[in-house]
Order: sequence, then structure tokens, then C-alpha cells
Amino acid sequence: MAGDWIKIEHAMPDKPEVVEMAASLGIDQDTVTGKVLRLWIWADQQTETGNALSVTETFIDRHTFCPGLAAALRKVGWLTGREGHLSIPNFSRHNGQTAKKRGNTQKRVAKSRNAQSVTKSALEKRREEKSKTIYTPGEGFLIPSKINTPEVIASVGRWLAHLRQNHPHKVVEDNSPQEEALWRTIARWGKSPAEVEAQIDLCIGSDWQNLRAPEVPRQDGTKSSTASEGQSSSAESWDRVCDALSKFDPKYNLEECRELLQPKDLTAAKALGGLTRIRNRDQFTRTAIRKEFLEAFRRTR
Repeated sequence: MAGDWIKIEHAMPDKPEVVEMAASLGIDQDTVTGKVLRLWIWADQQTETGNALSVTETFIDRHTFCPGLAAALRKVGWLTGREGHLSIPNFSRHNGQTAKKRGNTQKRVAKSRNAQSVTKSALEKRREEKSKTIYTPGEGFLIPSKINTPEVIASVGRWLAHLRQNHPHKVVEDNSPQEEALWRTIARWGKSPAEVEAQIDLCIGSDWQNLRAPEVPRQDGTKSSTASEGQSSSAESWDRVCDALSKFDPKYNLEECRELLQPKDLTAAKALGGLTRIRNRDQFTRTAIRKEFLEAFRRTR
């Protein structure tokens, strides 16, 4: 079973307490280590905290096949209490179900951080390589001639550089569907090259993670985003969720997953039963849940 294990430090065989017990018992340190582990395994099976063990020192000696071990444990402070009510100090710090859960959590967090560190290093290397080149749109992209100008292309290049520097998890790969979708989003704005350039610079200056469409004045004097922004935002939200779920399993790394998402993303996901439910959908139902998600996202506006 997964829980059938106990924790042991690398330094255990050479601890001063082990050296002292080996000298008093007349056996080597490795044998002492094995005897103590045999006792701890038994205690882990019988108690959660290592306290109130209803056994005697004679039982401990007999169980470990080592006469005098209980007395040696008392001498170094690894056994306390009275006959029939013995305790192993600090047992729950390293063993017992609570300590094991804590240990497993630490291992998962460390593994996740290592994976993120590797990913970050790769992104930084890519950022350095791309910083040496001038941005050019992917081949085969259908960019409307109205915005296919050197000024707009340079603005998009600045936007991608902004993502690489400030939001590495949002980096758009070259010649990818995400890059093509970026150009489609800009085309839907229906703005002139100068307006597009100004809006992209606004997004960069505001340190946004996603391009936002220019606002247009209403009859009442207030401003609203262009009509196409609702569709664009919901689609981008779905992309963010899919990207986060491809990197982390929310069942084990919920906080890491949430860090990649915006509040509306989480609200829409919650309406569908949560991130874990979305992740567990197979490819045949992904289209259906995408439609549900987009509708839920629009309802959060």
C-alpha cells in the first residue's frame, strides 16, 4: 500500500545517539539502525503519534531481537514513559499519517517547482534568442491588407516582446494557431493602423496579459469595448484554461493552476463544475464543454 513506509534521514546510521547505543550494546551502528527501524515500523502500524504505547521494555527487546535495546533507547532520549505507557519522542514529526501527507505534499511542490524552473529556463533562452531578431508574422497567415503594414507588424512585435519579458507563461509560439488568432483578434477591431498601434501600446503600458479591444463611446457618453470583444475574450479565456490544465493537474497543483488564470476564467470554470471536471473530459466531449464554458464566461460579464 502507498502509506506503508516510514521516513528515515540519510544521517541516521551515524547519529551520535546511534553511535552511543552501538557502544553500550556491543553491536555495530548498522545493526542498531536496523533494530530501531524495526521498532519504528511497528509503532507506525500501531499508533498515530508514537505516544501511550501499552507495551513493556521487555516486549521491545523481544520484538527487535535485541536484549537491552529499550534501556539504550531511554539512555539517549529516544524512549520515555513508564512500563505499559511508553512513548517515542517526536514520532509524529516524521511519521504517522499527518507527517506522511506533509512529506508527500512537499515532494509534489518541489517537483512542480523544478518543472517550472526548467520551463522558465527554456523560455528565457528562447526570449534571448528572439530578442536578437526582428519579428515577422507566421507564413501563410491571412492578414488583412489594411493592417498589414510595417507599423502594425512592429507593434505586434513589441507586444510579443512584452509577453516574453513580463508574462512568460503567455508567450505565443512562432507559426502557431495562437499567433494566427492574435492577428484575427486585431483584424476584428476594424481599426486603422494608427489606432491599432496606439491600442497595442496602451496594452503594453498597462502591463496587460491579453490584448484588449479599443473602447468606443456609447450614446450615453460612457465607453464600451467593440462588439467583437465578448467573443474574443471568451475564446481567450478558454485558451488560458486549456493552457493551465495542460501544465498542471488541479487535483494536485490547484494553486499553480489558478496563478495562470484570471478571476473570470475561474468563475466560468466553477459554473461547469470546476477545473478538475474540465480536465477530466475526454476529447469527444471537449467541443461540448468548450461551448458551455464560452456561454458561462459571457454570463459573468
